[in-house]
Amino acid sequence: MYFQSRYEVSYYLYEKKRERCLCQNRQITLYSKTKLYAMQFYKNNFFEDNQVPFVIKDVFESEEALEEVKAFGFQSLPVIVADGIEPFFGFRPRYF
Repeated sequence: MYFQSRYEVSYYLYEKKRERCLCQNRQITLYSKTKLYAMQFYKNNFFEDNQVPFVIKDVFESEEALEEVKAFGFQSLPVIVADGIEPFFGFRPRYF
């Protein structure tokens, strides 16, 4: 990332801190299956690095989790459900 001034850097860091605070106030549920690459990426590189609390529900281990994903209308994984945003699948960090 390239910044033209120190003010842009400060604003970028401010926005990142603000985004992190918004994430920490949401209840986030990650519906996935065992060893799915996208789930590992979310878990290790996004949620844990940003100290965002989340719950993982494995659709292979829980029939209830599978039914919840189907109720949202999705047929692919991972599915993210969080307070204040529409449920979605795939990796979309801008929503957090």
